[in-house]
Amino acid sequence: MKGIYNLRAPKQKPTDVVDVLPTMDYIQSLGSNSEITILNLAQKMALLLALMSGSQPSNLQRIDLTSIFQLQNGISVNILNPKEAKIFRAHGGTKEQNKTLFIESYERTSE
Repeated sequence: MKGIYNLRAPKQKPTDVVDVLPTMDYIQSLGSNSEITILNLAQKMALLLALMSGSQPSNLQRIDLTSIFQLQNGISVNILNPKEAKIFRAHGGTKEQNKTLFIESYERTSE
C-alpha cells in the first residue's frame, strides 16, 4: 500500500498569500459611514465582516439578522446552517446547525 501512496502522492495545496491592503484602501476610500449611500455601507459591512470572520461568502447570506447583538466589547452574529456544517454532515459527521461569530470592538485610532 505504501508503494501506491508514493506513486500517487496527494497534490500540495497552494499557499498563496492574499494581500488585503487594496480591499482596506477601498473601504477607507468610501468615506464616513454617516456620509455614504446605503449600498456602499452594505458593501463596506459585507467586506469587513468577511475579512474579520474568515467566513465563506456564502455564509454571509445565512446571517440571522434577528440574532445580531451588540455586546459591551463587540458584536455577536449567528449564522444559520453554515456551509461547513452541511459538508461535514454529508460525510457522516454531526455538526451544530448554527455558528456564532464574535467580533471584538476596538478603539478608533487617529490618522
